[in-house]
Amino acid sequence: MGAYVSRGQCYSHYNVTLNCTVDYVDRNKTIIKALGDIQKGQFQGDADIAGIGIFATFLGVTSFSLTLSFIVVVLGMVKHRIFPFQRCGDDFILLNGIAPPRRKKIKPGFSEILQGMVLSCSDAQIFTGAAYALTLRYFRGCVITAYHYNIVANLMLLTCATHLMAITVVRDYWEYLWLAVLRVICMTGVFLVTGLLLSNQNAAMDDVFPTKIPQHDDTTSPLFLAAACFQSNGTQLGETLGTSFSPGKVKDSFVFSNPGNRIEGWNKYLIILLWYTVAVTMELAMLIRRGSRRDRNGRRKRMVKAFWRVAVRRVIRHLKWVGHYVLTIYYLGGIGICMWTVVESGKYVSGLRDWVQGSGWLERNQYGLNPENDATSFGQLVPIFTSALILFTLLEMFSCKLLLSYPLHLRSTSN
Repeated sequence: MGAYVSRGQCYSHYNVTLNCTVDYVDRNKTIIKALGDIQKGQFQGDADIAGIGIFATFLGVTSFSLTLSFIVVVLGMVKHRIFPFQRCGDDFILLNGIAPPRRKKIKPGFSEILQGMVLSCSDAQIFTGAAYALTLRYFRGCVITAYHYNIVANLMLLTCATHLMAITVVRDYWEYLWLAVLRVICMTGVFLVTGLLLSNQNAAMDDVFPTKIPQHDDTTSPLFLAAACFQSNGTQLGETLGTSFSPGKVKDSFVFSNPGNRIEGWNKYLIILLWYTVAVTMELAMLIRRGSRRDRNGRRKRMVKAFWRVAVRRVIRHLKWVGHYVLTIYYLGGIGICMWTVVESGKYVSGLRDWVQGSGWLERNQYGLNPENDATSFGQLVPIFTSALILFTLLEMFSCKLLLSYPLHLRSTSN
């Protein structure tokens, strides 16, 4: 089932008849009695989508990756003497001559270990996010409610933020070229699906897709209707992107997240998408530059030599420290965007879950509890334990560091 299906498509393609009627208690339409086939107090939660374990996993992995990325950037700033208190001594700016060749590392340093963990966080989120995207695309498009749809869209935003941090701060992202290309292809697909999910909330329908968190005493919110009740027959991504970048809608889209209908997270998605494009371009440029050092007679080496003959070497040496500042701003900008996304998406999902719990619509389990607050369902345990694979990356890199610290004749015995 599609992520952009309408009630007509659900019936014609999947033989699913949606009830999108809203039944009010009074003629003034101030209190809703029933939404479709759901009576108040009978809405069944879905812990595999909005469960506390799912939410905590997405938010925790992204926050952990954000913290590691910030530490990596700070270590880089210290290394390149960016802080004002480091601006003393004769070696701050390299004016003449060439710095002595640095000894090549044979084992990962602390920063490399952190970068490896950031990359592992990204990989874990890619597969978890892709699983949700495929489920919504092929199996749940006609039955998922607007409430759960909003949660999935913002969890996908957290996935995009995690990968943005990886491609921004991991310096050896392109060390294994084909693996990096595969990551970029997979993540580009996740970006595309996230854009589809968000933009389809902008369908020009009589009933506008509910995206705002209702007030605690709101009795007229249609959040528990099927999301397909508010969607049109086709995707809105191209049209919504075009509208967002039009002169009259740039401010509304990038500041107020309102390209037409209010879409929670649309402004964050646009900024992440633009920064992702910049990050991929920057990483490709760095790949060419670093690759020339390894491949002495290869194509990348010849490209760098040709550029070096045209460029003014002395000017580049004098401005080398400026490049460190530019890169630092680039790193901090990416981290700032991700931090903003984590905070706002986390607040939104948390606020939405809290409102549903106190709305009186949710059906409680046999113990009178919210089933979405139980993290022991199978659909939640899988991503929770999958995220634990990050620890295996940490142990692997520490083992590599420990092994390479042994003398060569002792490595076989220690292995």
